[in-house]
Amino acid sequence: MRPVIILDAAHLKGDFLGTNYLAVAMDGNNHILPLAYGVGKAEDTLSWTWFLEQLKECIKDKAESLTFISDGAGSIASSIRTIFPTAFHGRCCRHLLMNMRAKGGRKEREAVFWKACKAYRVSDFNEYMEEMRASLPKAAESLEKLGFEKWARCHSLGIRYNYMTSNSAESVNALTRYARKLPICMLIDFFRSSIQQWYFERRETAGKH
Repeated sequence: MRPVIILDAAHLKGDFLGTNYLAVAMDGNNHILPLAYGVGKAEDTLSWTWFLEQLKECIKDKAESLTFISDGAGSIASSIRTIFPTAFHGRCCRHLLMNMRAKGGRKEREAVFWKACKAYRVSDFNEYMEEMRASLPKAAESLEKLGFEKWARCHSLGIRYNYMTSNSAESVNALTRYARKLPICMLIDFFRSSIQQWYFERRETAGKH
């Protein structure tokens, strides 16, 4: 697996309220690999710290030089600094894009933001940022205040490979949209059985090569 962990949370539904925490990684074939999942009371610093503590127990020998990607929740950022102090924490570019829309950004001008996010060369990045300052001044100002290293590939202080969003974790959360209405034990069993099925199918496929 690449040393990148993507975090996300989803609210439980039905009679059993709370928050479902999820950490996923990406394997060598660019497939999603769930690493850890859990349930807590809320999406706050205390709960995320507990979740990441459990995760660290499982990956102690791999805990150095990790990259985390998540949305802009302050609770996640605080917990990563506490539990994985040497890790780099990058922001999900799609969530930043949604924030830009909230600040009045126009969809037809969003392409330049993605070009800036994915640029490999600083010279290209600077060119796109100048274009953004002209067409989306408020968004450009917010992105500068956040820090280029948090979202721009060419300025990243960690290795995030091609993963500019938290979509991988959100894809797994999307699979649980009905299971999140179930009692907690049944939700956890849904994760267990789903991952067991995925591993079986991949092992069968690999065995044929």
